[in-house]
Amino acid sequence: MAKKNLNNKKKEKRRNPRKKIIHEHWKFKNGRINRKKEKKLMEKIKKSKTEFQKEEEEIELIENEKNLFDSNGYYISSKIKEEEKNILDWDFEEEKIPIINQKEILEKMNLINEKQLDAKIVTAYKLVGEILKNYTSGQLPKAFNILTSTENWEELINLTEPYNWSPQAMYEATKLFSSSEITISYIFYEKYLLPSLRNDIRINKKLNIHYYKSLKRSLFKPSAFFKGIILPISQNLKFKEAAIFGSILRKCSIPVNHASAALVKLMQFCKNGKNGISSGALYFIKILLMKKYAIPFQVKENFVNFFCDYENYPFNLPVMFHQCFLLFVQRYKNDLTLQEKERLRKLNKKIAHHLIGDEINKELNYNLKNDNQKLNKNMQID
Repeated sequence: MAKKNLNNKKKEKRRNPRKKIIHEHWKFKNGRINRKKEKKLMEKIKKSKTEFQKEEEEIELIENEKNLFDSNGYYISSKIKEEEKNILDWDFEEEKIPIINQKEILEKMNLINEKQLDAKIVTAYKLVGEILKNYTSGQLPKAFNILTSTENWEELINLTEPYNWSPQAMYEATKLFSSSEITISYIFYEKYLLPSLRNDIRINKKLNIHYYKSLKRSLFKPSAFFKGIILPISQNLKFKEAAIFGSILRKCSIPVNHASAALVKLMQFCKNGKNGISSGALYFIKILLMKKYAIPFQVKENFVNFFCDYENYPFNLPVMFHQCFLLFVQRYKNDLTLQEKERLRKLNKKIAHHLIGDEINKELNYNLKNDNQKLNKNMQID
């Protein structure tokens, strides 16, 4: 029995140091620290941490946005009550945009000069289109990833029939085109992404989560986003589209330069609407004003001229116009000149809303004593 105990103790003594050596063999080699292996392991650990953090952030975003989507994975647009509809006084253009049919797509595809392209290329991209119809996850074909580097990418993408792609394929395509040049991404957003989004909202009365992600991804190129999506849709905007597209403008951060340029363009588009005013453009102007940007002075002058152009407007102005007027005065009253304030006061007397007009007067008459003192000083100097 004594011999057995001694043997067991010897085995334990042998096992313990082996564990340490196996655990730390990468650190020590002939009594010295092996720095190269240590650096490689630290780099691997850092990479694994960054990948893990990215996965965690994506999971958090999805968890935060769970309430926005139903069980089938469609975006739930905010339900507008009847009272709010009456307050908004929305002026819709009742032109019905037709749902895209496969026959119309095939007619468009026939317009492409397939004779100019090789037969192998045509067959290859038609096969790519069949793959993208049923695509859910995984790697995309190499022929599709090369599209942004080709000159005739529009002809090639039309062969794949982009209006029949799955939502997952459209998301992968937006990732690809949002990282390319601005002109290419702008054309893709306007011709292919926007019609598929509107078509999905019109058919299902909701927006799929993958289309919602693709819309959010398109903001990686803000100038192309405004030119290809926001400006075209502002001409004929519906309630559900306004709720979905407006939610992305509220959530996501947009650079000041792009936002100020978009405001100037939206003011120009607003005058081209029905009866000289577009409610869709006013809606997007309202959202961008709520973000409290430090707009340059030229844009503020454009706003003053924009509001004063409707001084002799023959019809009743929508409530959205008065809301934009109030928001502008609240945010930028301290940056306006005395002449601009006087112009806005005269305008408010002529076009006064029974609920919003008094609040606009309060904001314009704020620090009225200081304004009068400045006028007196200027008169004395003259």
